[in-house]
Amino acid sequence: MGTTAGTGRDRLPQHPGQLGGVYLGTPPNRRSKKRYDKAGYDEAIMLAPNGLVAECTGENIFVARHGKLLTPPLSAGALEGITQSTVGALANDLGFEVKVDNIARSDLYIADEAFVCGTAAEVSSINSIDDRDIPCPGPMTLAMSEAYLATVRRENPKYLDWCELTV
Repeated sequence: MGTTAGTGRDRLPQHPGQLGGVYLGTPPNRRSKKRYDKAGYDEAIMLAPNGLVAECTGENIFVARHGKLLTPPLSAGALEGITQSTVGALANDLGFEVKVDNIARSDLYIADEAFVCGTAAEVSSINSIDDRDIPCPGPMTLAMSEAYLATVRRENPKYLDWCELTV
């Protein structure tokens, strides 16, 4: 089972301090998360002031369409996340084309797959957006999740230097 997500009237604020994204600790994201929890969604997809997809309240978002992975640019309000960069590198290793580009709300509805990524979420599939079903998890999402988990568990020798053991 995947995550259910909703989009709506919530917008990220437009001010210089916001560029580069905001996450759950900020007032707009806390309010959105509460509102979408009450509506029965697991996550809220935040939109930029111009209506383009920015990010979720605690994760970056990726959309798969026609065999390519898309993720919003910083200019849309997305946070330049470590996990987002990790997923991009792993996707390239798997032969997936990753494109940082604007994503319209309507693009979410016709996605072949969608997932969120973040430190806590890792790589988690989205099974519906605004009550519209999305294939979940799809083959790209499964591959990304497996590659990510192998990396953080120190099972991928190429990226051992990314992981630091803590005691």
